[in-house]
Amino acid sequence: ANRNLQKYGKILLNHLPHPTTQLLIDLCTGDLSLATQRPRSPVSPLSPLSPISPISSPKPPPVRIFMSLFVDQPNYLIQFLEQASQKRWGGFGISRKHEKLTVSKTGPNKLVVDTKEKKAVWNTLLELYLSEAYLPPVISGKDSKGRKYGAPGNFSVSTETERVKEKLLRKDKALKLLKNQDISYDSNQALVLCYLAQFDEGIIYLYEKMKMYEEILRFYMAKDDTDRIMQALKTYGPHDQSLYLLALAYFSSSPTTLSTSTSELLQILDHIDSHNLLPPLQVIQALSRNSIATLAMVKGYMGKRIESERKEAKANRKLIQNYLTKCTGCHGTLDLPAVHFLCRHSYHQRCLPDSDRECPQCAHTYRLIADQRRAQEINADKHDLFFEK
Repeated sequence: ANRNLQKYGKILLNHLPHPTTQLLIDLCTGDLSLATQRPRSPVSPLSPLSPISPISSPKPPPVRIFMSLFVDQPNYLIQFLEQASQKRWGGFGISRKHEKLTVSKTGPNKLVVDTKEKKAVWNTLLELYLSEAYLPPVISGKDSKGRKYGAPGNFSVSTETERVKEKLLRKDKALKLLKNQDISYDSNQALVLCYLAQFDEGIIYLYEKMKMYEEILRFYMAKDDTDRIMQALKTYGPHDQSLYLLALAYFSSSPTTLSTSTSELLQILDHIDSHNLLPPLQVIQALSRNSIATLAMVKGYMGKRIESERKEAKANRKLIQNYLTKCTGCHGTLDLPAVHFLCRHSYHQRCLPDSDRECPQCAHTYRLIADQRRAQEINADKHDLFFEK
């Protein structure tokens, strides 16, 4: 059955698309029951046939080897892939018993799922869902068998409204496929398909999945969607602060854009200032690329930044003064050459006598302690003095 369907499947699909599609689904999911009859006895040629003995069906063939048969039947291909994947893998991404396993080269005891077939199925389904060329045509009336167009097994619709509904349904399926974390598909190919189909939801999801936040912002800028730009900044700005510079450059890119988005530009400046996200120089450079934004617009921001920098500089100077060492003699700021004593007093060299090797402030106290110690050492062996006292 496998070889015959590969050979004659395209002809069968052109003449009997619905039953042939169902036959291929049964074959690829293991539901096709194969049976043989035992040969009749040569002695009793008229004896009744012996009971049919079922033969265990072989492993289902790969789904992708039959996809080329549907080259002229894209809507039946969707039906084939959806039902085959549902029965084999449980739909978008759940592995089942017929899934092919191969031994990993990294170790004999490790099994890895061969995702090539699934990836081919998902990529093909995504292309079929998104391409308008594969939507059913609008044909009114009935076919040669008397069936109304749009009936099951006849992939046509009778009105443009039905075609639009089918288009929305397929895009909804495409988005569910993209968002399913259990399946593997080519993200770059999916992004190209979404762009060709102008499928905005898919484009944004893939950019977000690949962490291409700048591309998300540029996508909304190309559409002049101010609300989405601000929402993107709120969502992705914490991950990439350069997005704020890109937004500032966009809002000041033309007089028209600036006139309609002045409040948004001021909001961004206020957010940058309140969270201290970027240096003022980078902000000014971003705004001055096109010479559209005026100084009056950024006066408030620059005033706040200058005042903040001034306060910070004042606090730093005060902190530096607190850390500066002062001369114990003249109480002036200590500079070189200087002399430091172990008692933690420091002097300008010019504030010390040339012959003074002791700290002038601690010398008297030190001499008293030294005299007491010498007296104790002298009297240490005079025990009679202890009893006399």
